[in-house]
Amino acid sequence: MLPLERFASVKTDGSVGFEMPATMLTASTGLMALRERLAAWEASDRAQAASRNVLVTLTAPAPEFEPLAVFEQTAGLERLYWRSPGGAIEIAGVGLETLPERRGVSPSDRWLDLTKDARAAPANPGPISFAGAAFDPERTSDGAWEGWPRRAAFVPRLVAVQRGDERFLQLQILPGAAGAASWDLVRLLDRLDARLDADQACVGAGAPATAAILRTMEEPAPPRWRELARDTVGAIAAGEVGKLVLARCQQVEAARPFDLHAALRRLRSRYGDCTVFAIDRGAGCFIGATPELLVTQREGIVRTTAVAGSAPRAADPARDAALSAELLTDAKEQHEHALVVRALEDGLRPLCSELHADSAPSLLRLANVQHLYTEIKGALGVPATALDVALRLHPTPAVGGVPREGAQRLLRRAEPFDRGWFGGPLGWMDARGDGEFVVAIRSALVNGTRARLYAGCGIVAGSEPAREYEESRLKMQSMRWALGCP
Repeated sequence: MLPLERFASVKTDGSVGFEMPATMLTASTGLMALRERLAAWEASDRAQAASRNVLVTLTAPAPEFEPLAVFEQTAGLERLYWRSPGGAIEIAGVGLETLPERRGVSPSDRWLDLTKDARAAPANPGPISFAGAAFDPERTSDGAWEGWPRRAAFVPRLVAVQRGDERFLQLQILPGAAGAASWDLVRLLDRLDARLDADQACVGAGAPATAAILRTMEEPAPPRWRELARDTVGAIAAGEVGKLVLARCQQVEAARPFDLHAALRRLRSRYGDCTVFAIDRGAGCFIGATPELLVTQREGIVRTTAVAGSAPRAADPARDAALSAELLTDAKEQHEHALVVRALEDGLRPLCSELHADSAPSLLRLANVQHLYTEIKGALGVPATALDVALRLHPTPAVGGVPREGAQRLLRRAEPFDRGWFGGPLGWMDARGDGEFVVAIRSALVNGTRARLYAGCGIVAGSEPAREYEESRLKMQSMRWALGCP
């Protein structure tokens, strides 16, 4: 193993970078660099880092590692995957360390305190944490979501990041885990080195294999769901709420375990304009491709999108264009969309010195469904992280209702199941608090041979239960297709 000092260079910010000759970029270069950096940290810096109580990141360029391939080759460990629309950033994280909660300290403050002394070369990703929550953290979890926290912030011990043309591998060491961290991390690197073949990098999705489905159960049953939708229209007419998003769940059992890796490749291929995600824990894997951005934040600029109002797609171009035109002029869909836009503006306004929204909705066209879409941008006027903004906006009327509190109370009475993390906020942050969070819809909870698929529909004045049920069925098709359900 060659010493990395031969290729080290000091950057202008004082950090150390590594420039490998092209002939050395083999399938183990990134791992070799991380092993060397870990050994050097063990020898000189571990005790000092632990005493400062800060997160330590060790980073190396790794052009041979695709994040999805890293996710695939670490099955059996707690892991996650994230791909922003268009592949702007792609992340795989392995070995999820939960950030311990402290009384009176928000998850954002805890993260910023851990990373206050972090430094990274400008091109490097720097420290990365993830956070997520159930749609309704106050609701009691049912059996399907047993083992899933109602809220969680966690730090992956190993991160693979692709941003543009650059890829990195990064170790992240929490101060409390320093005693056992090095041995565990060495084993993790050895496992990745043994199992990851450069020829196994991500390829096209291919045609989905058909799963042998043994049974399917709807919750609630279709007649009951349509009855709930009619009751909701009545509650709206009575002034109890202005809008309510009713969800339903489809439980599917297959003869063999669902192929999560194939499902992610399919989602990434067909829904590249969505955020594709997976969080794989001992209690199952939450996987999806969501079109709904909750917030993205970078250097004081926040951006969110309203995605509400839906119509199907059609293979015939003329029919597809007619459906688009109808959606853009449908009064009911426009009203539903306007409620979401207004709520997002109201949520951002106290945080922003400037705020701008599209003057009229446009169309977001996905493979099987299209939505009304409005982008909203603002300049932060107060200190806030992406997680802070996400928690302020959640739940939006696109997944909850209007008014927020009244809709939540009604949903707790009406829906017979716990949504879990479906419809909840999910995303990542860097050491500055910048990052992105989405609304985790178009998703499923998969555990071996069983999957729970979720979809919701916005009920407003004039909603027709049969039409809303068909819309929810259409929204489930993306995950059914990804999992190979006929």
